[in-house]
Amino acid sequence: MKNTFAILFMLASGVQVYAQYMTATRNSLYAGTDAALINPAFAADQPVFVSVNLFGGDFYANNNAVQSDKANYFNWINGDNLNLSENTSRIGKPYFYNETDLTSLSLNVAKGRVAYGFFTRARYYVDMRNAPAEVISEFVGDYSNQAVPSLVSIKNFETNLQVNSELGFSFAYMYDVHSNYSYTAGANLKFVQTLAHFNSRIKTLEGFGDEFNGYQVTDFQASYTSSYLATPYEGLKSLGGVGLAADIGVMYKQYIDNVDGYYPNDKRSNCAVKPYRFKLGASILDLGLLRQRKEIQRANVTLDDFSNAPNPIDSTGYIGTANPIDFLEGEGLLSTAPFWQMTPTTVSVQADYNFGRHLYAGAVLKMPVLPRGFKGIQPPSVLSINPRYERKNFSFMLPMSLFRFVQPQMGMVIRVRSFYIGTDKVIPFFIRSNIKGVSLFASLKVNLYRNPACPKLDTPQGPKKKQSVRHMGRGHKPSTQKKKEDCHTEEQEIKGDDQNFEKEEIKRDEPTNDLKKDKSDYEK
Repeated sequence: MKNTFAILFMLASGVQVYAQYMTATRNSLYAGTDAALINPAFAADQPVFVSVNLFGGDFYANNNAVQSDKANYFNWINGDNLNLSENTSRIGKPYFYNETDLTSLSLNVAKGRVAYGFFTRARYYVDMRNAPAEVISEFVGDYSNQAVPSLVSIKNFETNLQVNSELGFSFAYMYDVHSNYSYTAGANLKFVQTLAHFNSRIKTLEGFGDEFNGYQVTDFQASYTSSYLATPYEGLKSLGGVGLAADIGVMYKQYIDNVDGYYPNDKRSNCAVKPYRFKLGASILDLGLLRQRKEIQRANVTLDDFSNAPNPIDSTGYIGTANPIDFLEGEGLLSTAPFWQMTPTTVSVQADYNFGRHLYAGAVLKMPVLPRGFKGIQPPSVLSINPRYERKNFSFMLPMSLFRFVQPQMGMVIRVRSFYIGTDKVIPFFIRSNIKGVSLFASLKVNLYRNPACPKLDTPQGPKKKQSVRHMGRGHKPSTQKKKEDCHTEEQEIKGDDQNFEKEEIKRDEPTNDLKKDKSDYEK
């Protein structure tokens, strides 16, 4: 048991990391290809004409059962002792969660009222729910009570692992642009391949015993499924699991100015992208089905299934090993029939407000749709508030979030042109604290911000063409003659102004009749 859960802990807490769906960057003005991943409608009406994603990595791990006491990330980098201890102040049942989200070559084109593109993506999940005290003691190294007989009661302890790769195509359309508002709808269609899948759920494990002598089990009910990509070099025949999924989203924008006849990034609107006062969006993500069909192992196991098996449980129900996952792999108890599985579906609501002077504040809510008893990955709930300062070549963001609605986190993101790097857990970089997870993400893109078919911004009609001399006739010197005429005209204007000025001065110096009369009266 110790080795098994130590490996799961490494996977779920510190080796792999994930960053809350990158809500701060995907909700920004210059999200580019990332915008469609949180709401497909966001891909349209961007101040980015063409966005090409070269690489993006989104890594995060979090838990509420174990913590590293009074440490920062640099202690871990230097190889210092993690000082792991149990988190006694946790809210809710113990869990460990990890997701790694990698994006490679992707494209988004936002021209006029249409946006389209494609993306490639890979995601890795580890989800451990309702971890019992026996599992937590394995992490923190507390073996003081394991040498003496003790009661064991485990309920609904579930471990999930899944690795998927995706090829998706995105489309968005602004179908109503009127007065000072617009409506946009969008969708992503994704082809999903499962590289690995594992689910183990111990519904009930009742008994007593100790770590060194084994456990006397009185009740045991569990289930187990797994599939994986067996031979990756045989083409499509080797796909471990395949399926389709979709993202669907809508967006409402209210602009500062009137938008009648508005076509962003298009010559019909001189390629202008008009600023909005606020935008609202809603989306459902990863709605689909996967069919697992390669290297299948499935089982629903009870204590009676092992009544005649010499290993790992003998006829008296005595466990010779402490790893409950081994119970599920007895010969003759497994099925190899393919099965269907739902993708980790979530719903999301987004909002963003423009305060002016390049200051914005966004909010994103994401919640899972699948019930807790569902076999498979269930992404955590996240509520994120994202204030930011954003210009074309620079952005600074301070995302604040509630992980599973109970764990507060503060992050920081810096974007320079089309490269950004950030974290949703910035405090452990600077201050010693009780660390319960790790976060880091980065992305590199090549963005074209303005449609080259449009005229330049400095002149409304575009750059003026120079008129060639050869088209003016032989012997004609337009530039010299024109300069002479301009100088002569300018001299005449200056002389006329001087003469008028002298007349006004002379007239101003002559005394008026009233002054003459006052002077004569004074002399008398």
